Amino acid sequence: MCLNGGCVCPPGTHECVGTCLPDVSVDSCGTSCAPCPAPQNSDNVTCDGMTCAFACGLGFTVCATACADVQMDSANCGACAHDCFGGACDAGVCQPVVLTTGQPDVLFLAVNATNLYWTTDPATVVTMPIGGGSPTTLFSGPTSLEGIAVDATSVYFSTYVEDTILTLPLAGGSPTTFASGLARPLGVAVDATNVYFADFDGSVVEIPLAGGSPVTLTPMPAGFANFATGIAVNASNIYWSSGTTLNEMPLAGGVSADLVDGQDDAFGIALDDTNVYWTTLYGGVVQKMPLGGGAVTTLVSGLSAYASGIAVDDTSIYWAATTASEVGSIMRLAK
Repeated sequence: MCLNGGCVCPPGTHECVGTCLPDVSVDSCGTSCAPCPAPQNSDNVTCDGMTCAFACGLGFTVCATACADVQMDSANCGACAHDCFGGACDAGVCQPVVLTTGQPDVLFLAVNATNLYWTTDPATVVTMPIGGGSPTTLFSGPTSLEGIAVDATSVYFSTYVEDTILTLPLAGGSPTTFASGLARPLGVAVDATNVYFADFDGSVVEIPLAGGSPVTLTPMPAGFANFATGIAVNASNIYWSSGTTLNEMPLAGGVSADLVDGQDDAFGIALDDTNVYWTTLYGGVVQKMPLGGGAVTTLVSGLSAYASGIAVDDTSIYWAATTASEVGSIMRLAK
């Protein structure tokens, strides 16, 4: 009963603006008197006396406060909160998205928390934000550039003809020579203590960040016909691509082993905590497999004539895709 603006409401009801309403009313749920939301594609909205709930219609999934079609929703692709970062969602699988195009022949690729970095032919080092934006040239030189890697402060990149590894600040500036007199360095990687590179004769080499002489970790095998290209490193192992194979060996030393064979010119290589990712140059193929070995999964194939550099972060895979007419693009695929 409500008299003179005050209500004495029976059990199971509550006062809402001078009226006693049922606690389970979806128009004034619980003591907050707030109406229960009815998201698009929802039905059967209910109130249990304190909180609201809803069910989603056929073909839709409850994702937080919305009903999502996880087969087509690019923000909830395959599962709630699985974002395709601008790519389409097709049958619950994220599709690649072009971050930038119209680049010259893109070679190797690196990523940090905010930016992508890559080398091109002709010789430039380029960067752009990982979320998209305009590419910025950090360095332009007269000679062929190849591999690239980044740490907290610097970009490291190799010059194939001049046999050097150069470094410059992440924001750009004048490069300095980190190492010279090398043997056709290609892919480059860096960790807290060393810079690593793959070279034309199939060797994998490290140089301390503090300076020192190069140390060959894996000499060229007898009768070796393929040069090493991409290279990647984690806390325990070093990985590299060399033509038909992907290879690994312990950083502490030991015997190198083939992770996978029969590749059509394996080129770029990248790692996360669970998988190794790589490109095969011809056919624009991007693949992955568990770090400890296992089944190979093809992620992308046939979107471009060539796939070269590759990099990964916690959410995405990035790679360089080039057409037969040598128009380069940087692609992104949500994991």
